[in-house]
Amino acid sequence: MSTVPSKPNSSRTLIVVLAVALVIALCGVVGLFAAFLSQAGAGTRVGTTQPTATTAATATPSQHTLAVAYTGLVARDANKLSDALGLVSDQCGSDVAACDTAVVAASNTDKSFLHDIQGAQVPTCLQAADATLQNGLSALYGGLIDSHTGLQAQDGALVTQGAHEITAASTTIARATKQIAQVSCP
Repeated sequence: MSTVPSKPNSSRTLIVVLAVALVIALCGVVGLFAAFLSQAGAGTRVGTTQPTATTAATATPSQHTLAVAYTGLVARDANKLSDALGLVSDQCGSDVAACDTAVVAASNTDKSFLHDIQGAQVPTCLQAADATLQNGLSALYGGLIDSHTGLQAQDGALVTQGAHEITAASTTIARATKQIAQVSCP
C-alpha cells in the first residue's frame, strides 16, 4: 500500500529548494553589499573645507557634496538590506513560516532602499550608477516577491524562479557597486 506524501513533507521539500537557491543567491548579494560598504565613497572623500553659512544658504550643493550624501545614504541602506538578506539566509533552512517572514522583511527593506535613493538628489557623476542600482534593487524586489508568492502557494518552481531573479539582480547590483566605487566626483 503506497502512501501519499503529507503536506509537511512537501513543505520540507519546498524549504530545501528555497534554502539552496536563496542561500546561494543571497550570499552573493550580501557579499556585494559588504564589498560596497568597505569601499563606500572611495571616489567621493569628504574634503576638509566646510562651506560657510552664507555660501551654504545660497549656493547649490557641489557634485562632491551630493556624492558624499548619496554614498552615505547608499551605505546606510545597503547595510540594512544586507542584514535583512542575511536573516533570509539564516531562516530559510528551518521552516516555511520563518523563511517567508524573513523574505517579506527583506522585500520591505529593499523597497525602502529603492524609495530612499529615488528621493535622493543624485549628483551627475553618479547618475549612471544610480540607475544601475535602482534596476538591481527593483529586480531584487521582484525576486523576493516571487519567492514569497511561491512560499505562500507552496510552488517550488516559483520559489526557484525568484531565486534566479535574485541571482540576476546581484549581478546588476555588483555592476552598480563597481561604478559607485570607481567614480570621482569633483
